[in-house]
Amino acid sequence: AGLFLLLGGFYFWYKQRALVQKQTAAEMKQRLLRAQLNPHFLFNCLNSIQRLYIDGQTTKANDFIADFAQLMRDILENTSRTHIPIYEEVNYIESYLALEKKRLGDKFDYEIKISPDAANSDFEVPSFIIQPLVENALIHGILPNNIKGKIGVIIDFLANESLSIMVLDNGVGFYKSNRSNETHNSKGMELTKTRLGRNGKLIVEEIKGSKNEILGTKVELNLN
Repeated sequence: AGLFLLLGGFYFWYKQRALVQKQTAAEMKQRLLRAQLNPHFLFNCLNSIQRLYIDGQTTKANDFIADFAQLMRDILENTSRTHIPIYEEVNYIESYLALEKKRLGDKFDYEIKISPDAANSDFEVPSFIIQPLVENALIHGILPNNIKGKIGVIIDFLANESLSIMVLDNGVGFYKSNRSNETHNSKGMELTKTRLGRNGKLIVEEIKGSKNEILGTKVELNLN
């Protein structure tokens, strides 16, 4: 009996160690992925700043630079942290979307709703866990569409005290977007799932109308 208990304990320790290593590897992969994505985002932002100066819109260009610098500071500060309070993640998402709104103008609107309980809590989430979902919604869902885009982020506690984070958009739909950007979307979703581990789950649903037409995508994170 003692041998079986010893073997059982070793197996449990091995499984937990493997899970931690897998999540750590996912953290590193996501950081590397962000390092690859940032130059493209940087290039677009710098292009926008240059266009504003060329067009003589100095005040707007200066405001853009200030917002851009703040976002870069947030990224640098949070890259070394695996988890941050939910309100910090929301502030980062707000900065990111505000900057993209300035860059893209009337191509989309956005709204972030966080319940008072969630906003005032010390609940921590994996850093940058929402941003890839918002970026996917914008770049691969909304921009390929022919109508003005809308992005909604809704955050609240569920009855079981887990945290629900929903990202909704009125883009082309997840599966159509995934077919045209399979490698990017699959990699991002798999990394997000791995980072969550046993502490949460990711659910992706297409939003459909009464005639089964695609109206957009809903991505939900449930974090324990």
